[in-house]
Amino acid sequence: MIRPAVVGLAAFALIGAAPHAPRKASKAVDWTKTVVDTPDGGFRMGNPKAKITIVEYGSLTCPHCRHFAETAMKPLLGQYVRTGKASSEAIPRPVLCDDNLSALPVEYQEKIIAKYLDAGVKLQDANSGFAPRAFDQGTYERWSRILRGPWRFGYDELKEREQVRQMMAVLRTNGVSSRKMQVYCMIGNEPFADCMQRIREIHEWGGEPYCQRYMKLNTLEKTPWVRHDWTLQKLAHVARWVARHLSRPIEKGGIPFEKYNPRVKTRPRNKNQLEMAA
Repeated sequence: MIRPAVVGLAAFALIGAAPHAPRKASKAVDWTKTVVDTPDGGFRMGNPKAKITIVEYGSLTCPHCRHFAETAMKPLLGQYVRTGKASSEAIPRPVLCDDNLSALPVEYQEKIIAKYLDAGVKLQDANSGFAPRAFDQGTYERWSRILRGPWRFGYDELKEREQVRQMMAVLRTNGVSSRKMQVYCMIGNEPFADCMQRIREIHEWGGEPYCQRYMKLNTLEKTPWVRHDWTLQKLAHVARWVARHLSRPIEKGGIPFEKYNPRVKTRPRNKNQLEMAA
């Protein structure tokens, strides 16, 4: 008599504890499928109410922009945009990647410029820059019709000195600021004193140097080629000194390289800090 009672009680307990029908899990929204146009010719992807907005300025003709899109953008879209945590806005910025534009025949330069003018597009950057040996007032007048970004060119060897000086004189005469006169300056390919002279002259002539450490053309690693009186450490220190805008004249906030302390991450704000860096 006891066993049936226990069985009946167990059955009652099971019946009383019967769960409700399981709810259907709500389907996660894939925000990468939500895309709208933006007024400046770009597009925005993702949750419009996301607290984070990723803004990408890029050019469809730029190989670096393509590499970024194929590598860095994939995890950003997958982890943040798709889940609604962030939205992504792509803003097109035309970049011309032809090498040494001023060295091209004038008629070909005019053909390129005409295409931009006909399309009503302003050139945001000439990524590979101009060749000082072929730059004159005519070059400036041609390209200034469409170029809105910086004027990029190189001063990689002292034998280019006079050509670079003349080009920078043309730009200064036409009111180009130092911020828009960006000069690539190779370091390590010539003795230390020669490279430092080129950095100093870029400032004196009204430009901003951007150092690039010398590497072999066939290198498979981003390791500078140590030559002359350079060391790997000295190459790194000079590159950082320039990147932090500390190579500028002292009256403009710079520090002589001999007094530069690479362990100090910020620019000295007063004389005491300058002495500490020494």
